[in-house]
This record gives sequence, structure tokens and C-alpha cells, in this order.
Amino acid sequence: NSNHYQKQISEIVIYFASISGELVLIERPFVRRLNPSSIEGDCYNCLQRSYNLYPCRGCSEIGFCSRTCEQAVWTISTDSSDRKQDAVCHWFECGQLTRFPNGNFNRWKWLQGDVMENRAGLARYQALFHQNSPKTERTVGPQLCSLAFASIAQTTPKAIRSLAQGLSLKPGEDQVDSAVPRCSQSALSAFSGIHEPPLPDLCDAGLLSVGWLRTLSEKRDALNLWQNTIAAVFLTHCLKAGGYKLDWDDNCLLNPSGDILLVDEQPLPASWAAACLLHQLQCFPIASQDITRAACMNDARDTSENPCMVWERIRQNKFAKGVYPIMSLRSHSCDMNTHTVYMADGVCALFTLKQIKCGETLSRIQTGHFFYQNRTERQEELRQSYLIECQCVACRENWSSHDLTIRIRCPSCRKITPLNGLGPQNLHSGRACSCPRKHLRRILERYATLCHNAKNLVTTIPSEYREIPFHKIPQELMDNQLVNLTRMLRSVGLDGLLVRPSYILVGLQVRLIQLLSLRYGCCVTEFGDHNNDSDLSSYTYIVQFRLHLENDR
Repeated sequence: NSNHYQKQISEIVIYFASISGELVLIERPFVRRLNPSSIEGDCYNCLQRSYNLYPCRGCSEIGFCSRTCEQAVWTISTDSSDRKQDAVCHWFECGQLTRFPNGNFNRWKWLQGDVMENRAGLARYQALFHQNSPKTERTVGPQLCSLAFASIAQTTPKAIRSLAQGLSLKPGEDQVDSAVPRCSQSALSAFSGIHEPPLPDLCDAGLLSVGWLRTLSEKRDALNLWQNTIAAVFLTHCLKAGGYKLDWDDNCLLNPSGDILLVDEQPLPASWAAACLLHQLQCFPIASQDITRAACMNDARDTSENPCMVWERIRQNKFAKGVYPIMSLRSHSCDMNTHTVYMADGVCALFTLKQIKCGETLSRIQTGHFFYQNRTERQEELRQSYLIECQCVACRENWSSHDLTIRIRCPSCRKITPLNGLGPQNLHSGRACSCPRKHLRRILERYATLCHNAKNLVTTIPSEYREIPFHKIPQELMDNQLVNLTRMLRSVGLDGLLVRPSYILVGLQVRLIQLLSLRYGCCVTEFGDHNNDSDLSSYTYIVQFRLHLENDR
């Protein structure tokens, strides 16, 4: 719905009813990079786990699974229609990656020290910094620097120059469309402050696909803005050192909306590249996502050729980070209704975790789930890291994992009835439903049956993998289990009876997330010592314990 996107670009509203476990969106990353801890074990280009990596021809910082991947990152195409949207370009970052420190670009601790400089220019800044607590020290990490740097390095100077000056590009190309008159404002938010692009630009393969993202500058303090500005200037120098054509002289501070139009032969003004980098440094922490894969931890003491899989040893391994402009439109919720699964090349698939009605907003989780992190901790982390004041239902009603109350919604009158147990005699005295006892008895019998089936699903799914090597898990097994789980999470199942928050529904969603990752996501095996498998996830075990508790009532 284009009207919706033009009026409300900050969220995704679904215009069709969706059931749990349904695929609703697939997006390739605009840019993606390996985490520093994964550089030595994964291909820098395709992200595949690989051993004995081929070295880069120009630096010792990265490696590749094949000569083909190594050659691919050095291929530069002047025509963006020939380039994959998420193609890795290493040409300008070769030799520069080690210059992205995880710390203070502007001697941060010195500026917050007790000694005041005599120079008036610095004294003014120091006075401002002294008004803030030393605990608010901000740094720009190497991963964020790498993503922002790569977003400009993979974009030709010609494309940035044209977009900054309000010129339109031909679809899929870096050539100026002379048939379209010059716009009064740039399409890039870094120069115009515009955050609502035409709908086709959401799927554009170039800089426009992220050029509209919000930076939330109005919510940032001086400390954060200053540190990001210093980082942007530093990264611009790294671009120049890497061979990117920039003008630090006559046209460095040229006004992009002025009357002077730069021609193709002229290099890009350095301040224009710095403005784009500053925009990315502010919006990428919100628009980026951890790229994960399921890692099955085999016991190093198991000497068999094909060790069998142990469900409790499956970890979610964060090995890379990518920027997904459309995915970032999902609003935050501490009880999210979607889950992302990452496939080859960092392609992200979005699945639903619960029933979503027509007109509802798709949501994601950016901090801890309400089930295992209290509201105060969640909201503090959201304010500090994402500049968000969370107003989701879980926060407004202060949902907690300590709440064992069971609430069912009567299918007839739609009123909520608390339960003290499974029998009609255990109905809460303050129940709102006034339907006949005979009718309620049938509802409770159905609820007891569904609870028994839910307990079996949560506890028996892991046992069905005990005798199967990880790389030989049949797809039919996972498909059947997904069908059973999604049926339980539909209106004909427990999701049609139970009122959230419900630890039973949380337990089913945990299994759904695990199965979706195994069935559709990237998976690897690793070796290590496992003296006690119970340390994997206390979250999962709490859910299982409570399902047993519910069954015993």
C-alpha cells in the first residue's frame, strides 16, 4: 500500500491475516560484514564456514573460501545494474580495516578529565562534557565503522554526487536521468532531512535504499553526536587512503544544493562523503541486525564418525552483521510477533510467531524478552542503545515470568476467565464470563487436552533427534513438527483460548523459533567439552518446568 508508506514510514502494517510460522518477507542485506571474531573461520564474501582460508591479495585481515570469492570482492562495476545488491567490495577497504579501533576517536577520556585546556576553543567543548557523567562515555565500535565505511565504498562517487545535488538516476544505473529535472532537495536524508522516500526506493539496490533511514538526531546528546562526527571524518580519511576519489581542497565544503553542479570528471567533495558516513553511523545501529546461524556443539570426547545430535547443545551463533532497511521498519515489542531466519549470503527471511490480524503492526525484539528480563532493565537498555521509550503491551501491563496465572478467553462471550486449575470447580471467583457451567466444562476439557498436547510437543521434539546425526536430519521430520506447532498456535489451538501473557504460549514459540532456524537457516557444527548440557538455556527449561507444573494441577 503506497499511501501507507508515504504517510507512515516508521512501521510495517500487515494487510492480510497471517498464521504463526508463515513466511511474510525476504530481504537481502544492503551491506553485511563478518564480526571480528569470525574473520578467521568464515569467508569474507559469502559468509560460509570454511577452513584453510585463501588470503586476500592485499592485506592479512580477511580470508576467502575460494579464489572465486577472492576475485569477486575485487571486481568493480561502474554500472550498478551489474552488481548484486549485497555484493562485497573490498577494493577501498583493503588495508584500512585495522584502522577501525574499538574506542575513542577523539581522546574521549582526556576530554572528560579534570584538567582544563587553556585554549578557548577546546575549553568550551570540555565545559559541555564536564556537565555529563563519566559513565556516559560513548564509543563507535569497529563493526559499526565497517558497515558505514562499506556502504560508501560500494557506492560510486558519481552516484553520491548526483543524489546529493538532487539529480535523479536512471533505474538500476549510476547514470543521471536528464529527462527528470533537478529536485529542490536531495533524496538523501544526510543532505535534506527527508525520511519518506517514494515506495520504489525501498527496494533500490543503491544508496537510496538506506538514504532515507531515520537517525533520531533530535534524541541524541552532544556526547554521542560529537563522537559520531569525529568517527565520520576519520572514516572519510580512510576512504581517501584506500583510493576512493575525494576532493579535500577547493570543493571540499561545497554546498550540494547550490548553483554549482559538479561534472563527472570532478572528484566527490570530502564533506559530502562525511555527511553520508555520519548518517549511516547514526541510523545503522537501529537498521542493522545480528546475522545468526544454528550451531550444534558436538562433544569433543565423542569419537564416533557421525555423532548424534543433542538438542540441548544447539546455540544461536552471531557471526556477522547486516543492514536490512525494510526489516528495520518493524516496531519494537518486548513480546515480538515475528522472527528472522538467516540463509545463504545473509539473506533474511521473516516468519510470524503468532496469529497476526489484518491491520496489525509487525514487531521485533531489540533487547530481552519480557519472560526473562524485567521491565526496568529492558527499558533502560532500549533508551541507552536505541533511543526508544517502549510502550508495548508487555511494558504497559508489566508482564512478568513470575505470573503463573492462567487466563482463558471464552469463545462465546469473549470475556476473560482466570483459572485456579483445570476443573470447573477451580474457576476463579472473580471470573467475568457468565456462560453456563456446562458450556465452561467443555471449554476446560478442550483446554486440558490442548495443554497435554503442548507439553508433549515441547518435551518430545528434542528426543526425536537423539539418534540422528546433525547433517542427516530429514526435512520431513522438521516439517511435520512445524505443522504441529503452528496448529497449536492458531485460533483452533491454545492461542485461541489462552490470554497473554502465557508461559505455555512462550514455550511453544521457543520451539517454533528453534525449528524455523534448523529448517530454513544456515547451520554449522562445532566441537567442545560439554560437562553439563543444562547450561544451554535456563529460559527453555523454565518453560518446560512450568508446562509440567500446569499438567499436574
